[in-house]
Amino acid sequence: MGVEYVDKLAHALEYCILGCLLLLGFRRKRMLVWGVVFGTIDEFHQLLIPGREFSVADLAMNMVGIALGFLLVHVIRYIKERPA
Repeated sequence: MGVEYVDKLAHALEYCILGCLLLLGFRRKRMLVWGVVFGTIDEFHQLLIPGREFSVADLAMNMVGIALGFLLVHVIRYIKERPA
């Protein structure tokens, strides 16, 4: 697996964790918007750091990670709350 793929996987994983924490911590679906905003700002702020650059692919993986985190929390809640 190339370094590029590992980087994209790392973006998705870290934002998946952020998505889970946002939904668990605040219990509001609108936190999805805040996760997307944070992931976008994170990519744009890299324009200010020498040697770093904005990446549409990284931004996309940030959004995928946030969505997966929210989905994961909803699936776990569904499993825990369904009747036996």
